[in-house]
Amino acid sequence: MQDLDAVIDMSLEPRRINPTGCIRWLKDAWMLFSVHGLTWSTMFWLMFLMVLFCMFIPLLGTASSLLNVMLFGGLIASIDAARNGKKLELGGLFVGFKHSLGELLLTGVLLLAVSISTLFVLFVIMIAIGSPYLLMITKGQLTPELLKSPEIAAGVLAVMLTCGLVVQLVNSAFMYAPMLVVLRRFKAMDAMKLSVVACCRNILPFSLLALICLPVLLLVPLTFGLALLVLMPFAALVSYTSFIDIFGEGN
Repeated sequence: MQDLDAVIDMSLEPRRINPTGCIRWLKDAWMLFSVHGLTWSTMFWLMFLMVLFCMFIPLLGTASSLLNVMLFGGLIASIDAARNGKKLELGGLFVGFKHSLGELLLTGVLLLAVSISTLFVLFVIMIAIGSPYLLMITKGQLTPELLKSPEIAAGVLAVMLTCGLVVQLVNSAFMYAPMLVVLRRFKAMDAMKLSVVACCRNILPFSLLALICLPVLLLVPLTFGLALLVLMPFAALVSYTSFIDIFGEGN
C-alpha cells in the first residue's frame, strides 16, 4: 500500500494557526514593507485608482470587480516573487493578465455574481425580519415606548448579526481565492471553498488581529486620512503573510 503522505499534498490543507500567530503575520508584513514599502504602496494605490476609475465609467462599472481581481493577482504574485529574491517592479501589477488569466477572470465573475446575490439576500433578510415593524409604522402603531422595548432591540440585533454573518462569509470566500489561483494554481471554485475553510479555521487569530489593529485606526482621523496611504498597503501585506502561514510556502 502506498504511503498516504506520498499521494496527498498536505501543504494544500489550510493550517489552524495559534491565536497569537497573527503577531507573526504583522512582523513578517513589516519586514516586507521595510524593504519594498515605496514600490509596494505605489503598486497598491495604482491598482486602487485604476479600479476606482473603472467604476465611474458607464458600462464598465461592473467590470471593475474583474479588474480588481486581475490586478490583485498580479500584486500578490509580485510580492511573492520579491520575497523569494526577485526585484519588485511596477510592471508586476499586470502579471495576472499573463498567468492564470482564465481562472482569475472566473474568480472575478464569481465575485460579482456572489456580491449581487448577497445584496439580494440581505434585502430579503431585512424585509423578512423587519416587515412586522414596517407594518406597524404604516399603521401608526410604532410608539416611542414600543421602540424602547426588548422585542424591537432583539429584532434590530437579529438583522445586524444576520447581515454581518452573510457579509463575512462572502468576504472569507474571496480573501484567499486570488492568492490560491495565482500562487497555488487552484481552480476558481476550489479556491473559494478552501478560502472559506481557512478563514473558519482561523477565526481566533483573525479576531485577535482585529483587536490589535483597532487602536491603529485612530491614526486615520488624527492624520485627516493620510495614514491610509500606509495602512491599506500594509493590510494587503498582512493578508499575504497570513496566507503563507496558513497554506505554507508552496512548491
